[in-house]
Amino acid sequence: MQIELLVRVVAMFALVGLSVTVPGFALLRLLKLRWDPLEKLAGSVALSLILIYLWAFGAFLMELPRWTAYAVTLVILVAAAWSWPEARRMFAVRRVQTVIVPLALLALWVVALQALIRNYGGGEWCCDWLEHYQRTMNFVDPKPSGFLYIGRYLLPARPPLMNAVAAHFLNQLGDDFALYQVVFSLLNVLAFLPCCLVARLFVPGGVRHRGVLAVLLGTNPMFYMNATFAWTKLLSAFFVILAVWFLLVGARRNSASRLVAAFASLAAAAMVHYSALPYALFLSAAYLVVILRRQRRPLAQAAIAGGAVLAVVGPWFLWSIQNYGLAGTLATNTTVTESAKFAWHENLLKIGMNILDTIVPHWWTGVPAGAPLRRLIDPPFMLFQNNLLFAPGPVVSVLAAWGISRRLMSRRSPARPEEKRFWSLFIPFAIVVGIAVHGERDDSGVAHITLQPLVYMAIAYVAANVWHYSLVWRIALWMGTVVNLAVGVFLHLYLEHSVEAWARTPNWDWKADGKVTFLGDSMAGAAPLLALLIGVGALLALGWLWRVLTRAPAG
Repeated sequence: MQIELLVRVVAMFALVGLSVTVPGFALLRLLKLRWDPLEKLAGSVALSLILIYLWAFGAFLMELPRWTAYAVTLVILVAAAWSWPEARRMFAVRRVQTVIVPLALLALWVVALQALIRNYGGGEWCCDWLEHYQRTMNFVDPKPSGFLYIGRYLLPARPPLMNAVAAHFLNQLGDDFALYQVVFSLLNVLAFLPCCLVARLFVPGGVRHRGVLAVLLGTNPMFYMNATFAWTKLLSAFFVILAVWFLLVGARRNSASRLVAAFASLAAAAMVHYSALPYALFLSAAYLVVILRRQRRPLAQAAIAGGAVLAVVGPWFLWSIQNYGLAGTLATNTTVTESAKFAWHENLLKIGMNILDTIVPHWWTGVPAGAPLRRLIDPPFMLFQNNLLFAPGPVVSVLAAWGISRRLMSRRSPARPEEKRFWSLFIPFAIVVGIAVHGERDDSGVAHITLQPLVYMAIAYVAANVWHYSLVWRIALWMGTVVNLAVGVFLHLYLEHSVEAWARTPNWDWKADGKVTFLGDSMAGAAPLLALLIGVGALLALGWLWRVLTRAPAG
């Protein structure tokens, strides 16, 4: 059983890797865009995901049989052969190679961690992973229109892009929950790519060793949890961060293709998770108020960007409105349903309290009775996931806050005035509005809901500037990375691997009923070997990071 599953997991690596690069790359080759190689790689991934989504959603609407997914893969193989000469030139570029290797290692790392997890949870977290598995299975085997996912939500309560894309892969290699976990992990780690790009906004040339960024992300508790929890927020962050890159670089270079790509990315981000909407609102306003009037053909460009957005979001909303009505489409999301429970002044108070609790760290005290080990595991888990200052890691937060504030306020800063204005408005807007759109009152904070793009961009900022810090601060960064890994990742992984009563979180009932079999259950016999490999990998990564940080010049 383990060997058969392992073969399918390896095949899934190959299938996802091929499918999320080739379609977009082939189309970009036809368009002959003058993007640099790393930009073209990230854009190819984003465009491939959009194309696969449109195909998968169309196949769902037309009720096409499963075998048609194989036909798509065959077309992708033909496109790969056609694109190979140019692809080989792109992958021969040093800048691309230094991204591909860390990305591959990061994917292996996350899937290896996933293979030890037998129980999702921690703190107040519950069943979102199961809801998204049910939503994914809806695109494999459609459910009645009145079906309530995890007994609570209609289909329009969540956007469909990641679920439809995952269903496309599951249609080919099997739809059991273990493979679903692998697919979601592989899609989520793609957020590494735009982080490498935005690092170049902070320091010319970006990260000197992109492996530093990979280690900082791979040991970050928020990244670990969102890459393994099998839900959609991290892939949404991929599109948001990529949109920021395309918008700023497109504005700087007056590049219409990049500006259109920014809006296609924003539309895709919203179709992965509605938490992207505050970012879409700000970036759209920046484009319309500042950038558009500087373009040579503003009306034509705006029409093309709007057409790209409609191409991505239109099919879903048209179908949903037709089948669920306008109210069923727009008013079933938790932002609307939960906010409707409060009066307007209560909503203002709720927003203010959520902002306070998201920014000010506090020790979580909701540990269940009779679970003493949870007193050690749950409070730091909630800090790392829900608090904005702890989410990037405490040391990263200090370095990012100090560095960004100096970059924005210092007259000697290399940042352009318009980019200073952008970040000075973008960061507080994203924090305040991102928290405000959360419908519920959460006294543990809500950084994990809408603020993840900011968290990963803060990590990218520190990785880009790490050579400018003193040796003391670089050693502090290494020590913080060790603490993040030990307390935020490994300690929580111990809870998620355990099947003892003390570790059981509210989602346990779904597993106990036999509804799902985790990858960690299927690989339980190999758990000691996996734990050994993960431990050795962590030591090698930390040793390499120590060597790099202590030997690199500070200038």
